[in-house]
Amino acid sequence: MSKETFYFSHDYNVRSDIKIKRLIQAYGFEGYGIYWSLIEELYQNDNNLPLDYECFSYDMRVDIEIIKGIVNDFDLFKLNDENFGSLSVQKRMDERDAKSRKAKTSAMKRWDDGNSEARKSANDCIFYIIEIYNDNEKFIKAGITTESVSRRYSGKLSGYKYNLLYSCENSTETCLGVEREINETFDSYNPIIKFAGHMECYNVTDSKAIKDIAMQKLGIRNADNEIRNAKKESKVKESKVKETIKTWKTDYQIYLSESRVAYQYLLQDKEFIKKLSHAFPSMNIKKSIENSFVLYWSTDDGWKRKIKAKGNLINWKTTIQNSIKINAVYNQKSDVENTQVQQKSEIYPSLSK
Repeated sequence: MSKETFYFSHDYNVRSDIKIKRLIQAYGFEGYGIYWSLIEELYQNDNNLPLDYECFSYDMRVDIEIIKGIVNDFDLFKLNDENFGSLSVQKRMDERDAKSRKAKTSAMKRWDDGNSEARKSANDCIFYIIEIYNDNEKFIKAGITTESVSRRYSGKLSGYKYNLLYSCENSTETCLGVEREINETFDSYNPIIKFAGHMECYNVTDSKAIKDIAMQKLGIRNADNEIRNAKKESKVKESKVKETIKTWKTDYQIYLSESRVAYQYLLQDKEFIKKLSHAFPSMNIKKSIENSFVLYWSTDDGWKRKIKAKGNLINWKTTIQNSIKINAVYNQKSDVENTQVQQKSEIYPSLSK
């Protein structure tokens, strides 16, 4: 198994749980498999999924009533009006993060130890700052490595691209000091897609301040040369591994996974939904977005159309805005009237008094 493969613990006695027994009694082992599929989805989405039964029904090719029953009837999930999660998933995620923080603290302690063998065997390292992004988010990662930045992240940021903002070689002790100062100064950012090192990420708005600290501590003189060298090296490395690294353009399953993340993100983007509601007052926006993904963009035809487009990033907001009419679902007349009144009241508050 690859070191970058994320996994979660699966208790060997799960089926002895009375809730699971009732689930299997009602839906058989098909229901048991669906339950674990939902658990996997929760782990990949920070234990928070929209209550979109139709989407799960289509994705798993099962009757929508089975999905509803599994989510609602056995007290296996915690629900609110729009989303659901799992207490057991949250517990394990908290334990995993606690272990990660503990390991990070232990590593810092080892590196700080003047007699450390690790310290002796790595007198110099590279401190780097990269901007990581995809169609849905953008953030900063600061860290240290004893290999090149391009090799450090070759094939290890599934679902993301990155730009190198700063890179400088210095003593391990100095680089660790800068990393620690940044970690203590800035709030951390929690990426949607987890990867090795995701605990040391920061908001993109702090990019300049983080870079200023690095340049102040490590020096400005050789920073530009380091960046140019790293970019040249990155291009060489990427050209060598280009044919072996799978991307959404070469692998439909990767495309499908990324489109699901985008779909869930857009459904929770209130400003985007509000913007489309104003533009198309008679349309059920969430249902129309769902149709766009389920009926076209998640299919093989949708994937092949995206492959033909230039560039390696998909702007899903623009995609949905341009195609939402094709698979539109319209509200009932009464719903349209209520929507229009609500929109007018937002523009002219006096109408709602």
